[in-house]
Amino acid sequence: MDMAVKAKNIADILFFLILAIMELWRNLGGIPISQSLDTPQRNPMDIPYIDLSTPLRTYQSFLHFSCFFSVCAGNGTLVTFDDLPNNFVPIPNCYNNINWGNGYYLNRYSVGNTSGYYTATVSGNNSLYNWGGLPMSMTSATGRLFILNSVIVAAAWDDNLSLTVTGYHSSAIIQNQTFTLQVFTASYLNFSGYSGLDTVIFTTFGGTLDPNVSGNGTQFGMDNVCLTFI
Repeated sequence: MDMAVKAKNIADILFFLILAIMELWRNLGGIPISQSLDTPQRNPMDIPYIDLSTPLRTYQSFLHFSCFFSVCAGNGTLVTFDDLPNNFVPIPNCYNNINWGNGYYLNRYSVGNTSGYYTATVSGNNSLYNWGGLPMSMTSATGRLFILNSVIVAAAWDDNLSLTVTGYHSSAIIQNQTFTLQVFTASYLNFSGYSGLDTVIFTTFGGTLDPNVSGNGTQFGMDNVCLTFI
């Protein structure tokens, strides 16, 4: 590996390590990093902000800590959604050269830490979700094929939620796998065989409502989508 690439990877790891320590310090009652982040906001989904006990918030902080080390393979594009404004609105088409069918995004502090949206958000404060629990698609906006390398994802409300990820090229299925998601555990899905795609569809079903959440449905939260255009 080129020395410049190694140096950049080390710098990225140190940067995210500092962020994770700051987040953990804030959740343990230390000096607030930003007072505005601790101010709950109402939102169109009318999800109440409920502050959990320190142990659960600390546990989630360690989840964020472990997932911060996710890096995008090769010359991939790491999509974090953190440069998008507003909240609870559709991801604009052509964002990172992808059209996002039924892909919405939110700020984790708008929903509080009683859902998998908070769990799934591992870089910055924004993450993707599938509105209404319906299938979410990613389609190349430029016609270039891509490789789906990895994502970080958590079920929003239901433990043991099934997530089927189907990759297509010209309507032909290239790869199809089903994964099991939890609410308070972020899953790092490192894909194999999702290459030469023009479309990927994420579909959820099943699951059992977690007793500690503030909503229900088959939605998921997703962050750090790693793509490589070919």
